[in-house]
Amino acid sequence: MKLTQLFSTVPHEQFKPSSQKGQQAFLEAVNLALGEVAPIKTSFDSLVALHQQESAALATVIQALNSQGHAWMEATHRLDFQAAWVLDGGQLSDIVNLMQVMDKEYVRNLAEDCINLGAHHPLLLIGYKDSQLSLTGASKILTSLFHPSGDCFKAVEALGTDIDRLGLGAFEHAPKLEDKPDMASALYLNQFHPGTQRPVGAVDLSLLACSVYHGFLEDPSSVDFAVRRTLNVLVYTPHLQLKARGAGTMEIAQSAQCVMDAIEAYIGVRLRIAEVEANAFNTAALANLFSPFPTDVALLGIGDDALHGQPGFEGLPRGQLAITLEGPLGSFSGTDDHNSMGVIAESWENAGYQIDLNKALFSLLQEHESFPTLVKYKETCEFLEGCLRRIVADGPVDTELTQFLSNHISLLNFEKLPPESQIGYLGIRVHDFLAGRWWEDDSEPEQNPSSQLERHPALIPEFLSYLDRNGQLEAQVLALAKLGAGVLDDLGARASDRLKEDYLAQDLGL
Repeated sequence: MKLTQLFSTVPHEQFKPSSQKGQQAFLEAVNLALGEVAPIKTSFDSLVALHQQESAALATVIQALNSQGHAWMEATHRLDFQAAWVLDGGQLSDIVNLMQVMDKEYVRNLAEDCINLGAHHPLLLIGYKDSQLSLTGASKILTSLFHPSGDCFKAVEALGTDIDRLGLGAFEHAPKLEDKPDMASALYLNQFHPGTQRPVGAVDLSLLACSVYHGFLEDPSSVDFAVRRTLNVLVYTPHLQLKARGAGTMEIAQSAQCVMDAIEAYIGVRLRIAEVEANAFNTAALANLFSPFPTDVALLGIGDDALHGQPGFEGLPRGQLAITLEGPLGSFSGTDDHNSMGVIAESWENAGYQIDLNKALFSLLQEHESFPTLVKYKETCEFLEGCLRRIVADGPVDTELTQFLSNHISLLNFEKLPPESQIGYLGIRVHDFLAGRWWEDDSEPEQNPSSQLERHPALIPEFLSYLDRNGQLEAQVLALAKLGAGVLDDLGARASDRLKEDYLAQDLGL
């Protein structure tokens, strides 16, 4: 075996399940290919070590594996893989180039995501079982991107603002700014990095909050954006840095609360936020801050409701605070396939937190653009299963319920549903089919009623009974289910002459 393991710093069991599966296939393929490409006699304990001593052979192997289009190569494009490489002493630019990440703008897009979604975004994307190890990996990724010493700094230095680069680049080194800092940056440096320039005395946190908020406020329509970015810069990023440096939970919480008080005092008046809303905003921000660390969450008594997203505030103007009140999944998730809520959720659960989809469905979180990826990741929940049972009992007569289920049905895992809910699932499929909103897709056979009934023939009698009760025993529905001509015998007297004629005509292609 040429490569005994992929990484020496991050054990295989630290990765989330989907990453483990892809990485194991990758490791086996690399070893197999190396035996064919070059007579390498030395064994290596990490991919970085192999790259350092046999870079040409490794590059040839990776190119071959990429050209073969193996699905598991996607695992090498993930940030958890890249962070482990960097933790082993490699450079971010090298792993991105070596693994041939197809998007040429990948590094710039990652930097933009870190700017817009904060330092929590890469931390939660990495999602090792040990959250502190994830934080160390995220720190190195952010150094690579945002500190002048980083190997990717030149590629992204024009992105964001001075204060973005100062904050995101200061996890491992003192922040560095070549030009004279503006007022917001100067206040920021003196509050969080007082040794980096001449002290100016105690920082006026109200002035700091005001200057940062207005720096991000481009026009009235960007209020939500400005609130999020202000929290990223003043609450989330600097207090993650305290965590990375070993500060205690209570010390971090007290510092964060002081900053939150200043932010709330300013925007509370400006946005005319109600007291109940201000309290929820404060709770949500602190929950977001500590969310990657289950031990801290327990110590601070942060409840599941804050972590799943706040419930709605009927009649109150909460639009400007929506992202914050959606909780960590809303605040730190992107909308692309590789960084969406479902991806973040798997990482977060790998670190020890359990997400309850029942709660998320009744929170502001369900308004987030990538919420469907969370439903797809969780696959099912008691509430959705109950809704499907109602369809079985009552038929598709409740328009609002039927539309709700139609929106979610393709996201559910049919195999994980109990039998009665599976009948409801098939019922929604039939309803949408008859309404012209769904058709059989050969590229996703697992989504087709015919495939599902073939795998679960015991459901067929109840499915036929459901169709009969709801006036849906039609030839086109039976054809969709691909039950064969024998289904007419199974129906017996329930099969009308018209149904038999239509079925025969359809079977003959007439």
